[in-house]
Parts: sequence; C-alpha cells; structure tokens
Amino acid sequence: LLGRTSRPSAGFWSPVGAGASTLVLSAAHLLGREGREVGVLDLGEPPALGAALCLPEEDFAGRALAARPGERAPVPRVGPLWVLPGTPGRVPEGGDLGRLLSPAALPGEIVLVDLPRSGPVLEAVLPAVWGVVVVGDPDWRHAAASLRIVSSASARPAL
Repeated sequence: LLGRTSRPSAGFWSPVGAGASTLVLSAAHLLGREGREVGVLDLGEPPALGAALCLPEEDFAGRALAARPGERAPVPRVGPLWVLPGTPGRVPEGGDLGRLLSPAALPGEIVLVDLPRSGPVLEAVLPAVWGVVVVGDPDWRHAAASLRIVSSASARPAL
C-alpha cells in the first residue's frame, strides 16, 4: 500500500459512474480560479479527463514514469492545472502509483485523483489520499455500502 501523500490530496470515487470525473474537473477549476496550482491524476476507467480537456492521446503517465530523478516529467498544463491523464488499457502498479503521485511526476500544491470504480488501483490509492469524496447515485440505499467500502480501505474521512 502507498503511504499518505505529502501534499493535500483528495480522491473522487463513484461506484456507479455518477460523475466523479466531472466533479474532479469542477473542483480543480475552482481551486485554480483561487490561484492554487492543482495536480490532477486520472485513474478512472476509462480515463476521461484528458479527452475532456482536449489533450492529445499520449502516454503521459508512461513518460512521467520514464523521467529521470530530478527531472520534471512532461505533464500537460491547462491554466493552473497539471493534468496527468490516464492511458486506456494501461493500469499503473504499486510502485508506479507512488511515483505518479510524487511532486516530481505531478506538480501542483494540491492533488486531486479521479479513482477507478474498483480493483487493486483503488485499494492502493485510497490510503494515500487525505480524504475521499464519494459521488453516489440518487438511490440512497447504496450510500451506506459505498461509505463502508471507502472506510474499510482507508482511514481517511469520506464526504
């Protein structure tokens, strides 16, 4: 499991595809308007943030992982946002995830992570973020189950 990030961070998660990616971009935009530099990591399946921001379809995550120590990774910047879009079909693994969350790979004073719905990447990243925003569906019967999933994998607050 990854250790907690050194910078303030939040994961956005939806077990039902209820708009977590949209909420990540909205939160990043609002923080950017307040003068904050925000690093956004897209681990959603499928990754959607790069397309939403009209970024070229490149393996930015692979290029960030290939950067040498002390070298700034080639992360696209959109205004005050540093966006590390996911690559379809490429799921980062444990050590790669830790490096992708590092300031060397993903600049910004705050990190927002678009989390996948399930799987080992979700389980690895939950303990690393400072808090989790759970985006649920309108059926509140699923809310308690969603919060239990996040709480059991992370000792972090869930909103």
